[in-house]
Amino acid sequence: MKTSDGKNIDAKLFGKDKTLTDINHVIDMEAALHQVGPGTGREGDFDDAITLEEVEHAYVFSFETDGSLTPEQAFNGAMDELQSRFENLTGDIERAFA
Repeated sequence: MKTSDGKNIDAKLFGKDKTLTDINHVIDMEAALHQVGPGTGREGDFDDAITLEEVEHAYVFSFETDGSLTPEQAFNGAMDELQSRFENLTGDIERAFA
């Protein structure tokens, strides 16, 4: 398998400290692990050789656009929408407990 930028998914992808920190490579690795994980019959072959760990206080997500918006416009629009929804939710909760 290869990463989205064409690098082989192998030991060389991990640094000297044996970690993978490039978020795009982490996403590629996570997708590759689905081919050998639980339920595939191959999980024993790898015996937890690779583990994914949560990064405290970090959230990673990806999104795509149809090209009509730049990534920045799409992200900022989504954040505006979420802010509006949370403000509405806050108002609903305040009215419910008033």
